[in-house]
Amino acid sequence: MSNFRFAIKKLNTVDSTNSYALANIDMFTHNTLVYSDIQTSGRGRLNRKWISDTPENLYCSVIIKPDQDYKKLPLVNFTQFFCVILAEIINDLGVTPQIKWPNDILVNEKKIAGILSESSFTGSSFNGIVVGIGLNIGALPKEALDREQAVTSLYEECGRDIDREEIIQKIAELYSEYYDLFCETGFSAIRDSYLSFFPFIGKEVSIENGTVNVTGIVVDVSPRGELIIDNGSEGLQNIVLGDMVWKALSRA
Repeated sequence: MSNFRFAIKKLNTVDSTNSYALANIDMFTHNTLVYSDIQTSGRGRLNRKWISDTPENLYCSVIIKPDQDYKKLPLVNFTQFFCVILAEIINDLGVTPQIKWPNDILVNEKKIAGILSESSFTGSSFNGIVVGIGLNIGALPKEALDREQAVTSLYEECGRDIDREEIIQKIAELYSEYYDLFCETGFSAIRDSYLSFFPFIGKEVSIENGTVNVTGIVVDVSPRGELIIDNGSEGLQNIVLGDMVWKALSRA
């Protein structure tokens, strides 16, 4: 098991911790965590806006610059790697998390966290990977609760204040515990934990990827982290990319 602590850089305000980390990746060492009180242009997958104006919440990016050949690393699975880390932290707080493939965490079908991973290259030279984490920790403002997409926070679910720095420490501890095996074996190293928080097996979902939508029953998540669905006429399909949309689990 690796034994290290993150190098930490604290910002007061930034456009996006991922954008900042990518623009300045050369100045950061391996395993640096950058976090900010405020993000003015926080974003998730598909450039969706992530509201980032509450200092009690966690807006951070982890900069990973491994020595290994990047072609041998499970780059596409780092999002899921951090999903498992966050899900285990939330679960330890007495709250049941639900992983929504591939990169979101829900509680009672309300979004509490999202993860965005981005690789950095200069030509063919690999600079590293930046994994952005947005986690709602503090009490949510009314306008957030009134949004079309249901959201929640650790405060709303636990009924008490949760310290942001303690969450960062727990991320570092679990990252250290799982990192080496994950880099060696990829998604398989975290698959059992991922599936334990994944309540969509046997549920009907639609996968939207901007061009073709696929609807079917979720069968499994493959050892490579792909979503496996059965859409009837075409049988089993392994989905690599897309946004998963589902009927409410309580009604499915």
